[in-house]
This record gives sequence, C-alpha cells and structure tokens, in this order.
Amino acid sequence: MNLGEPGCRRAFTLVELLAVLAILGLLAGMLTPVIQQARSKAENVVCVSNLRQIGTAVWLYVPENGNRFPGINNPWGEPIFTNGQTMIEALGTYGVTEKVLACPADLRSPQGTYRRHTNSYEYVPWSSEEEAAGGTATVYRGNSTFEIPFSRLTLCWDVSNVHAGGFNALRADNKVRSLSARPKFR
Repeated sequence: MNLGEPGCRRAFTLVELLAVLAILGLLAGMLTPVIQQARSKAENVVCVSNLRQIGTAVWLYVPENGNRFPGINNPWGEPIFTNGQTMIEALGTYGVTEKVLACPADLRSPQGTYRRHTNSYEYVPWSSEEEAAGGTATVYRGNSTFEIPFSRLTLCWDVSNVHAGGFNALRADNKVRSLSARPKFR
C-alpha cells in the first residue's frame, strides 16, 4: 500500500506526540503563576467588597442606635462587652450575612479563621459603644482620652495575613486599605 493511495492514513510518530506534550507542558507552566496572581487579586477584590459591606452596615446601624457604634464581641477570646453581640447578630439586619463574613483567601488557608469561628474579620472592640458624630471618635488610653478622625480609625480587618503576607483593614470612613504585615525599614 502506497501512502498516496486513498484510504491510507499517516499516524503521528512518538517523537511528534512527545514534542507536542512538551510544548503544552511549558505553556501550562508559564500560565500557572499568572492564573494564581489573577486568583489572588480576585480574592482581594471580594474581601474589600465584604469589608465595605460591613462598613455600610455599621453606618446603617449607628443612627438607629443612639448614634453609637455597635458593641460587637469577636467569636474568639473573652467577651469584651457583657451585652455585646456577634457581628452577624448586630449587623445581620443591615445586610451582613455569613457569606459577607467569609474572606475567600481565608477560606483557602489551611489555618482559616472562618472554619473555626464562621467569621474571617475582627471588629475593633474599643470603637464600640462610642459616639459616632463629628467625624471623630473618642479613644481611651489609660487615664486620658483623645479624638481620632474616622479616616484613621480602623473598625474591622482580616484576622489572618492571607493577602500576600498582608491584610485588608476597614476604616471608619468606609474606605478599605491593604496593609502589609511585613516591617518596612528605611
């Protein structure tokens, strides 16, 4: 049978198949870091959105509750407030759900806080029960107090450093900052 005759098919050789597989392996190896980076950025965007939703819920809570921040006890450690609530109890009526309390990067982490406490975010207890008026909050330190502007007052942040060695923090002015847990030396 001649290769030029109809009905005769030419098959790939083993070398050609191995060459194609090697090229596909190289392409997959080059794309893996790009895909991981895109996944990390997507997780960060969802985390920032969750924190902003928590911030919006806090600011919906404030005017309906005597112009005060909510008294929220974090689900780990000793309760700070005797009449405190969990974040879902205090802000659930304002749109905070279990899904909002789950940072996707924390869900992927083997030591994830969400798996143990159904919450990936820590609420700052010293900001609770304080007057939320005038763009500043009173902070008590020892025997003295001082006013801190909302742009510098952190309300809530990721419990774990799950975003490339850093974490996201919600300020009282409802802006979220990505902060590094690594020290910066000059």
